[in-house]
Amino acid sequence: MQVVDTTERDRAVAELDREREARRNAELEAAKVRMSHQLVLNECNQLRQEVERQRQQLELIRSDLWDLLSSEECYYYYYYYYYYRIYISRKFKRARVRQC
Repeated sequence: MQVVDTTERDRAVAELDREREARRNAELEAAKVRMSHQLVLNECNQLRQEVERQRQQLELIRSDLWDLLSSEECYYYYYYYYYYRIYISRKFKRARVRQC
């Protein structure tokens, strides 16, 4: 009968198990980081889309406002309102005319 020393083999198997566990943990951590990164990218894309929608809405409002301000009715309203204020101011001899 022959006795075989397996301590070195047992040590190598234990080290292999530790390496496998470390690799598994590293893969799990990498998967978590990838998932977190993907969530951040999705949120960033949603925010970009929201900014673009807001820009489009702002342009629409500016366009509507420009159409309103360039209409004759608005011009005449402003003209009479402004000169009426000057007339009232002069009538009561106020020193300063306040702008609209």
